[in-house]
Amino acid sequence: MKSSHASIDTAEIDLFLTALFKRYGYDFRNYSANTKKTRIELCLRDTGQLSLAQLSERACQDKGFFYEILSKLTLVRSQSGHRYEFRRNAAHSLSKPIDLF
Repeated sequence: MKSSHASIDTAEIDLFLTALFKRYGYDFRNYSANTKKTRIELCLRDTGQLSLAQLSERACQDKGFFYEILSKLTLVRSQSGHRYEFRRNAAHSLSKPIDLF
């Protein structure tokens, strides 16, 4: 499926994310280029904004709108909790004495 927002360029994305960082303190600038573009396209599609300029203006002027799109911009690492649980269980089992005979 081809993106309807293919004209979004890297510089425009960087300006948008820098503006959000300066306004709200959330820093998405270290995401991969592909992830940033995908997340922003999702915001554009779901909010009905026609351009990144419109999305940026609205997000910077309307705090409520920013918090609506925040979950679309944020990467959630659901696996990390599972990894922690695995490490905790593994550490616990390793601390038990092992019967060799």
